[in-house]
Amino acid sequence: MEFRYFFCTILLCTIFAGQIRAQSIDLYASTDTESIGDMASIDIRVNNFSDIISFQASINWDPDLMTFTGVTNFGIADFNEENFGDASIHQGHLRFVWEPEDANERTLADSTILFTANFELKVTDPSPILVGFIDETSNPAFPIEFANSNSEKINVNTFDGSVIYKPKVTGLPIANNDISIFPNPFNEIINISRGNQFLEFVKIYDFEGHVILEKYNLEQPFTDIHLSYLPDGIYFVRLRTNGKIHVRKIVKN
Repeated sequence: MEFRYFFCTILLCTIFAGQIRAQSIDLYASTDTESIGDMASIDIRVNNFSDIISFQASINWDPDLMTFTGVTNFGIADFNEENFGDASIHQGHLRFVWEPEDANERTLADSTILFTANFELKVTDPSPILVGFIDETSNPAFPIEFANSNSEKINVNTFDGSVIYKPKVTGLPIANNDISIFPNPFNEIINISRGNQFLEFVKIYDFEGHVILEKYNLEQPFTDIHLSYLPDGIYFVRLRTNGKIHVRKIVKN
């Protein structure tokens, strides 16, 4: 009887240890995401996100094919734009780190969107543009690490995503066609028209993704923004109305 009990204890411990070793999390990007003209948004999702206390990773792309314009649609508490590092976006790397302020673990349903990354496409090639999680060019590479509530590192399975250029259909209504920015190209001032929608914020980014201007809680139906001090070039306007994010490209000349 003692031997049988001891054997069962070993067997249970072995099974339990196997379950611990088998724990893993899936980090993946949407595949074959179609752009709207030269603008594209790709979702970054997770599976098996259970009792996670911290994580860090990066998304990576070819900067000759796409320009990063911002992150939106955050799916976890204490996770926002401040958790992203943009120092290497001109090289095609966007790094992100999360650790909850309350030091409590989080669990998310499968397929939850961690965030959405937004880009401007520089090409009109129908070939997919890869968005991956393995940093193959930095030295040292930025590591991918997820830790559980015991501060144990968890195995991470990564699945790359892709963006496909899709010409913008003209002459048809789109969901955010009540948002307009004019003139474009502009020289000194842009005007944002949004009908009767409340403008929660507007941010303007340069071509490398740096924020150069931001305004909040704008109530007037028309908003004039003076940008005469900017050098000529391409900029991106990101704004939110009624909880929805809109991104527009503008040109100063």
